[in-house]
Amino acid sequence: MNKNNKMKVKVLLIVFLPIFFFACKENQENFIEKVSQQNLKHKSVSFRIIEKTFYSNQPDTTITPFDVSLVRESADSLRQGYIWVKNKYRPYSLIYNLKKYYLVMPTKHKTRLYRNINESFISDADWIGYFLNPSKLNTILKDSSKKISIKDTIWQQKKCKILTIKSMTNSKTAKETIIFIFEKDKYFPIFGEMIQKSKEFTFNDKIYFSDINFDKIKTKDLNNKLDSLIRKNPTVPYDPNSPEIILENMLQIGDKAPLVKGNYYIKGKKFDLKNFIGKNIIILDFWYTHCHPCVRAIPALSNFYSKYKNQGLKIFGMNYIDNNDKNMSNLILFLSKRKISYPI
Repeated sequence: MNKNNKMKVKVLLIVFLPIFFFACKENQENFIEKVSQQNLKHKSVSFRIIEKTFYSNQPDTTITPFDVSLVRESADSLRQGYIWVKNKYRPYSLIYNLKKYYLVMPTKHKTRLYRNINESFISDADWIGYFLNPSKLNTILKDSSKKISIKDTIWQQKKCKILTIKSMTNSKTAKETIIFIFEKDKYFPIFGEMIQKSKEFTFNDKIYFSDINFDKIKTKDLNNKLDSLIRKNPTVPYDPNSPEIILENMLQIGDKAPLVKGNYYIKGKKFDLKNFIGKNIIILDFWYTHCHPCVRAIPALSNFYSKYKNQGLKIFGMNYIDNNDKNMSNLILFLSKRKISYPI
């Protein structure tokens, strides 16, 4: 290759590279702008979610179904809309309406009224915030602590786009990655995932979206539905010093353990805590299958019990959430996958 040709190649490379990087950036901005604009076209949306969560160091997956209804309200400065999330595993609804949060619990015949809830309603990958405030994606695009990438992919034998949002901040806690998958030329996700990686384990929260319907619900209908629920389940204001809240909170150091009664899971025999008080060192582990910290504690408690049971230690796994006909099949499956050394 002569000198003139080499110079032409260099010039072409110098010209091409900026165009290439600009095209990638433009593609990201164009896609996010389309997502924002397409979501803004709709005033409301309803959809179903199947949430699957698991830890890399645990053997099973927790599965929870939800029904979600959203209505955008630009006048609302806090959440930008009306939110209704119904948990179908544990029958309750978490509702946001005009800066008020309602936790409707039909099984307890009451509604808890909260001032504020900072956490996600289901997960950081539930798309609720992105539908109600589509400009949130544009904000993330300009955030130096986040890295966004958009690629073509095949998912469930369909041509799709995958949007990945990575946290770039150096943190001692888990690093978080959020993923959304969209069908080609569609701008509401069919899948979302939150991945949190730490030194000890990786936590995955997968969200499967289905039955997506736009502009079929109205604020008036949801308000009427909420009024009807509250009439059947009266509101209880949130007061951290009320006897009810104190009873629902954890016991304090020095408090006497309540004399719990129940049935052993395997043999069905009667359990009465008072039969062990004064004779043993006792740990009561209150847990249920959809409580992630509870699930993570089980292996350590099993090892602890195996090591010290001959020295007088008693550990009892107390589960009153899954102890009903609806959840029992899931409980049986859950326990069949674990080697738990202490009685449930």
